[in-house]
Amino acid sequence: MMKPKNIFRIKNKIYGFKKTLIIAEAGSNHNQDFKLAKKLIDIASKANCDAVKFQLFEADNIIQKKYKGWRILKKLELNKRWLKKLKSYANKKKLLFGVSPFDLNSLVELNKINVDFIKIASPEIQDIKLIEEAAKSKKPVIISTGAANLIDIANAYNSVNKISKNFAFLHCVSIYPSKIEKLNLNMIKTMRKFLGVPIGFSDHSSSIVIPSIAVSKGASIIEKHITFDKNAKGPDHHFALEEKELEAMVKYIRETEVSFGTDLKQPVTKNENNNLGRRIVVKRNLKKGQKIRDKDLIILRGDLTGILPVDREKIIGLKLNRKKNRNEILKWQDFK
Repeated sequence: MMKPKNIFRIKNKIYGFKKTLIIAEAGSNHNQDFKLAKKLIDIASKANCDAVKFQLFEADNIIQKKYKGWRILKKLELNKRWLKKLKSYANKKKLLFGVSPFDLNSLVELNKINVDFIKIASPEIQDIKLIEEAAKSKKPVIISTGAANLIDIANAYNSVNKISKNFAFLHCVSIYPSKIEKLNLNMIKTMRKFLGVPIGFSDHSSSIVIPSIAVSKGASIIEKHITFDKNAKGPDHHFALEEKELEAMVKYIRETEVSFGTDLKQPVTKNENNNLGRRIVVKRNLKKGQKIRDKDLIILRGDLTGILPVDREKIIGLKLNRKKNRNEILKWQDFK
C-alpha cells in the first residue's frame, strides 16, 4: 500500500497540506460570450477561489454530427482565440487558470498560452494518449474519475506517473446534479490509499456544504461549477453556484481547514483549562493532624495547582500538616 501524499503544486504554490485548492469550474457556462466568460472569472475572484477553469473542445472531435449531442456541444464551444486574454485576466485577478482539453488539438492550444494547470475530464480518462501528452507538457495535471472504475483509474495513474510526479485525481459522480446520497465521499479515502497521490472532489451536487465535508474526508482539491445565473440557457447552469453561494462555500471550506488543529489532545488555551479544570476541595474546616475522609472532599473548579480528582483515593487517610478552611483547595504540600 502506498503512503498517501497530499501535496499538489501549481507554480510556486502548494496545496493540500494546510490549504485546499478551490477551483471554480466555469466550464462552458460562458454561453459563447467573451464578456460572460470574464464575468465568471470575476465571480471566482470575488468568492476568493484559488483557480478558475474552462473547457476547450470542438464538437466534431467529440461526437458524430448525426447524434443530438453534437448540436448541444457545438453551442458550448469556447473560442480558442479567447484563451490568452482569459488567462491574462484571471492571473491579474490572482487566480490560477486551468483548462480541460477534450482532444489533442485542444491540448496544443493550451501549451501555446502556458496554461497554469491541465484538467482531464471524466469522459477522457480512457484516452491514454491525451493523458500522456498532458503530462509531457510539464504542467500540473488533474484527472477526474466520474463513471470510471478502479481499472480505468489505475491505467490513467500508470500513464501519467511514468512521465510526471505532479498530478492529482478527483473523485467525481457524473450525474448533473448529483444526489447527496450518491456522492460516496468515503471513496476519497479509498483513492488516497490506492493511489498514494493527492485526491480531490469534483462536486456536481447543488450543495454549498458538501465540499467542506469532502475536505474533512481528506480532499486536497475542490472543483465546483459556477454560473452568473442558474436560469440561463445551457446544460450546466441549473446546478452551478451563483456568486453568493460560491462565497459561502469557500468560507465553509476555509473554516473547515482551520478547525483541524493537531493530533495532540490537550487544553487549547489556559482559559479552557481555567474554565473547565477541577481540583479536590475540602467541604468543611479541618484541623492540623486530622485524617482526610472521603466525605470531607468535593470536586470543584478552581486553583489548578491543587490535587487532581484522579488522585482522590490516594489522599484518603493522609494526615494534614496544617489546618484547611472550608472550600479551600487541597495541595500535596498540605501532607508533607
